[in-house]
Amino acid sequence: MNVRALVVAAALAAAACSSSTDGTGSLVEPPAQDASRPAQSTARSTPRPTAQPTDQPTDHPTDHPTDPGAAAKTNPCTLVTKAEADAIAGTTLMPAARVEGLCTFATPTSGSPAQLEVYVGDGAKKFYDIDKITLGHAFKDVPNVGDEAHLEDGAIFVATHNTWLGLRLLRLDSTDTGPALIELARTAAGRF
Repeated sequence: MNVRALVVAAALAAAACSSSTDGTGSLVEPPAQDASRPAQSTARSTPRPTAQPTDQPTDHPTDHPTDPGAAAKTNPCTLVTKAEADAIAGTTLMPAARVEGLCTFATPTSGSPAQLEVYVGDGAKKFYDIDKITLGHAFKDVPNVGDEAHLEDGAIFVATHNTWLGLRLLRLDSTDTGPALIELARTAAGRF
């Protein structure tokens, strides 16, 4: 059976299961069958309930807690500036691009390939756990950076203010990026 036939069969099956006969999509009760009378259509539309607001407006504004690091915890691109990313990469990177808890300063379309990734939250902790536990990467504990910090070749992971931060630097040269990653991690953790 080809794909078109499967799609047509699925559409027919869905139509057969539908109890709407008036074309509005509202539910219609099926006709009642009485053995003594011939079958006839007694379709009735069931009225739809209307939504009523459950919250009444108040004259008092809602208080939201103020957390100076809230932006950093939700937007990893606020932790590292473009200039800092360019400096550690040794080249001019693309502008920051954010997806959830990841901010990427991607490699340029020309010039030296390099990339900096900034992780915040559970993804940073998971990345650390995979590298350390699953893959068995060698880590060095770094003092005086956040509450705890762990450096591996090309990456550093920091726990600070109950949030994890990870920086991963990809470069093709043989530059020792460990000291630069530690300093950038210290700066980024200070922005929480």
